Amino acid sequence: MLNTQTESQTVDIYNDSDKPISITADPKSLGTHLGLVVNPKILSAKQAGTITITYTAPKKNDWGYQIDRISLILNNIPAAGFPLTVSATIVEDFSKLTPDQLAKAPTMDFTTTEFDFGKIKQGASVSHEYSFKNNGKSDLFIRETETTCGCTAVDNKKVIKPGETSSIKVTFNSTGKSGVQNKSITITTNIPGKDKNGADKRKIILRIKGEVTI
Repeated sequence: MLNTQTESQTVDIYNDSDKPISITADPKSLGTHLGLVVNPKILSAKQAGTITITYTAPKKNDWGYQIDRISLILNNIPAAGFPLTVSATIVEDFSKLTPDQLAKAPTMDFTTTEFDFGKIKQGASVSHEYSFKNNGKSDLFIRETETTCGCTAVDNKKVIKPGETSSIKVTFNSTGKSGVQNKSITITTNIPGKDKNGADKRKIILRIKGEVTI
């Protein structure tokens, strides 16, 4: 969903017991960005109802894949082990950018987006700095850095001015790994538009590869 959107989804529920059930949510698990409405507020025995969850992305104030777990309270008793899981992928809304703003969009031009560390022994770590420059005419914002490869990625700066250079340092830890490795790190930015292959420019993939020997 866009970072400017509010979305709602309704799920069906059913009271399969022989007693009435009231359903509420722990306010702490809702935060400020989630709303929950149960209809009816009290389910009679063998009665169906609905739960409507509203997600307000501007109040979440985050980017990328997000997951929340809403703690339910049944008849004033916390229902431990039965959370409602709510997930969303929040992306930037570029729809209101003017032609002038699009023409002045930032860039994130890397010297290289791939690093081959060759061969290392299991348990060793290797690091590499991916250097880049903002060749655009407006500020480049690094919204999020996602790693799913046993790597750590450190953004030296979150805001890069026009004409400024910076880098992202990635460290790969080979503990518990063996054989050929092909890993990736995803950088989410405020760069609008699509590339020549139709992919979103806002997402940039860095790759690290090599072989771990035992």
